[in-house]
Formats: sequence, C-alpha cells, structure tokens
Amino acid sequence: MKSAVAEKPIQHDQDTSAAAPRSAHQTPRRRQELLGRFLFYLPRSVWAVIDAAAVCWGHHLGYKIFHIQFPRSNWVADITLVNAVVAISFVVAGVICGLYESETLRQRTRIVLRSLLSISLALALAYMVMYALMYEVYSRRIALMGTLSYIGVAMGLRMLTYHLSTNLRWRVLLVGCGDSIHRICQAMRESEAGQQYELVGYVTNTPLDSPAAALSIPSLGKVGDLLPLCQSYAVHEVVIGVEEKSTPDVAQRLMACLRLGCRVTNQPTFHERVFGEVPVDHIGTDWFMFADLDGHRAERTTLKRWLDFIFALLGLICSAPLWLLIALAVRLDGRGPIFYSQWRVGCHGRLFRLTKFRTMRVDAEINGHTWSTPGDPRVTRIGRLLRRTHLDELPQLWSILIGEMSVVGPRPERPEFVEELVKQIPYYDERHLVKPGLTGWAQINYRYGSSVKDAKKKLFLDLYYIKHMSLELDLIIIFRTCSCLFYDPHTTGSSRLHQPT
Repeated sequence: MKSAVAEKPIQHDQDTSAAAPRSAHQTPRRRQELLGRFLFYLPRSVWAVIDAAAVCWGHHLGYKIFHIQFPRSNWVADITLVNAVVAISFVVAGVICGLYESETLRQRTRIVLRSLLSISLALALAYMVMYALMYEVYSRRIALMGTLSYIGVAMGLRMLTYHLSTNLRWRVLLVGCGDSIHRICQAMRESEAGQQYELVGYVTNTPLDSPAAALSIPSLGKVGDLLPLCQSYAVHEVVIGVEEKSTPDVAQRLMACLRLGCRVTNQPTFHERVFGEVPVDHIGTDWFMFADLDGHRAERTTLKRWLDFIFALLGLICSAPLWLLIALAVRLDGRGPIFYSQWRVGCHGRLFRLTKFRTMRVDAEINGHTWSTPGDPRVTRIGRLLRRTHLDELPQLWSILIGEMSVVGPRPERPEFVEELVKQIPYYDERHLVKPGLTGWAQINYRYGSSVKDAKKKLFLDLYYIKHMSLELDLIIIFRTCSCLFYDPHTTGSSRLHQPT
C-alpha cells in the first residue's frame, strides 16, 4: 500500500510532461485567464483611480473641443478645480451605489445599472458643490464629455473584466473533513461570495466511512497526495481545517505547497477573508491575542471621537426640522410618549440610556421582553415608516454627541438579552470591547436579527469589525448605510474588504 502511494507523484510527473505539448495550444486561454484574474482582483482603490482618470480625460477633451465658447483668463486652473470636484463626486457616488464591490463584476446588469446610478448621483453631487460652494455652473457639454468618457473607458473596462472572468474561479483544496471544513462548504453554498471560488475537493487521513467525511465535494485522497494534487488541479490555495493536527508530516506537505506557489491558510483565516466574518466556533482565546487589535490606540480613539462629535453635531442641526414633524406624527398615531428609552450595554459593559422615537404600542412588553421580528404586530403604523427609513434612530445622535455611542460599531443590545446570549454564544461579551454604533458592519451585511442564531451571525461580523476597525472601514460602512436608499445590500450581496490576490 505504501509503495502504491509513493508511485503517485512519479506517475503524475510523467503525465505532466506528456501533456506539455497539448497545453501549448491552450496558451491564449491561459493568458485570458491571467488577464481576467488580474482585472477582477484589482483593489477598489485602483478602480476608483480608473474612474477618476476617465472622467478627467473626458473633461480635458471637452475643454479642448469647446474652449472657444468658454473664454477664461486661466482655464487650466478652472479645469483642474472642476476635475477635482467631479472626480471625488464620482468616487463617492461609486462607493454609495456599490460600484466597487467585487460582486458587481459578476453580472452585466449590475455593471450597467450601478454605473449609470453612480453617474447620475455623481453629476448631482458635482452640480450642488459647484453651484452652492463655488458659485460656478457645471457646463452641460463638459459634463456630457466626461460622462461619455466614463462610459467608454471605465464601464467598458468593467464589461471586459466580466467577459474575461465569467468562468474564473479561485481553486481551493481543503485539508480535513471536520466541522470547520463542513462550515466552509456550507458557507460557499449559501453566500454569494462563494461564487468566486471552486472547491476542487478535500484530502484527509480520516477513514472515508466516517460520518465526519460526508462532504458535498469529492475526496481526492490522503494528505500525502497533497503536492501532486495541487499540481494536477492547478490549485491556488490550500485551506487546512482547525481539527487537523499540525504534525510534522502535515506541516512538511504544506510547506511544499508554499514552494509550489499555492497560498496556504487555516480555516478561520480563510473564512474571515472571504466572508468578512470571524467564525467564533472555531477560534480560541489565542485568536484575540494574535489578532493585533489596534483599535484602542490613543490616536485612533481620539480621531474617531472627534469625527463622531462632528457627525453627531451636524446631524442634530440638519435633522432638527424633522424632529417636530416626527413627534407630531407619533402623537397623532396613538396615545403614549413620543420618545422611548431603554437600558443598553455599552463599551466594557457599561449601561447607558438609549432613546428612540417610539415605534411600538405602549403595552408592547406587558408580557416581558421579547425579540422584535419583521412584521411585528406591536409596531404602530407610523412606527413602520420610521423603522423603514431609520428616522426613529435620530435621537441616538445625542448619545453619540456625549460619547456613549459611536457612529460605527456593534449595535448596542439590551442587558436582558446580553445576559442570555453570553451563556449561549462563545465570546459574545467581547463585542463590548468597543463603543456601540448607530450603524455597523453587521447591519449592512445581515438582515434584522430576531433570534439567538441571528445574534451569533452578527457576532461573527462584529468581531471582524473589531479586528479591522479603521477610518477607511468606517467610511465604507457609512457609505454602504447610505446606499440602502438605492438598493438592498442583503439581496445583492455584500462587499468584502479582502479578496484573494
């Protein structure tokens, strides 16, 4: 039996050399795959630069064509200022409309619709900024040239990426067949992010008649066959389950895969990178020690606090006219107070009073605290509208202003629920390492929670935010929250910060 296993790499090498002349005819396809992979996995910052460059090029072309009709003493300075405003508007609009999500490149309709929506919003933003702050008028002809350039270059490049990457998949080979590997297979089936990957199979030393080995992907052999399998299946990444023991033999095989050019990761790291969440079932206390949580650094907390204060102050000032209208609507909708306050668990477990506009009947919790569910009959008529538009959350701006909450962070939960969830979900209390937020990574990537299962899923997402929290991620979350006005992120897929490269 050992000799048979030892002969596999030799047989594989012979087959590879024999197939080399035939693979030469597949060179154009291979080049197409490499180009498609290069374009598909371009960072979102590069796509933003491409969009801005396309618009600016169109403006320069438009100014050269229509320059006679727009005499200026210093037209170079004018076009530079216009380019800066419009380029920033296009990038901001693209983030809001989900244009820079990798899922956008998977469908032509998304490319077209989100590009056109971004163009419309960007032009509106540019017009407002120029007219209100610069006392200038954005020429319709120049705007048309910039738009045509954007459609031809940026949208055209996205359509080319779609064409080249239609069948592009990141090929993954799994090591093991335990619960963590089962979770990857399940997440791949249920998540849209899984469409970017192809699970070629798994290898394990567990007997195939074991219940743990019942996976939905083929078994390709033993761990000893790892290297030849990576070569024959052109594997891009090897993922090892947390149940697999790091024996010298397994470690040696994995190091050989690294030298072959494959990426090697463990299941929690792979799951975190692909799905933007941390699977708490398969991490230990060592995850928190090695996660390098630097969100508590003094300079970051100070910057975040100042931004929260400015945001809350501006929000209170701008929304002030709405408060009277909302208060009147709540009062006319039925008896009871206008505002509703609850104790919530904040940073490091400190309790604070969270205030909202009342959206439920006054006797909503006469039988005790219960989960609020979609279509809850306890919600009033005006309450449904307030919840749908999130206007009931406006009073929380005061909590942000005085420092009890942040703009972005895990949503604060009631102490009654926290006490129950801490007992049922591992590491649930660790979501209180940071201030709770008005919006968060869990809110934009998951539906409304109404059960322990939903709370656990949101903890996955909250831990991801706690590990990766930064100004960039906060801005992405804020823009994605605004994008809920244009499309439903829970039905169109969610963006991920990290993609395979």
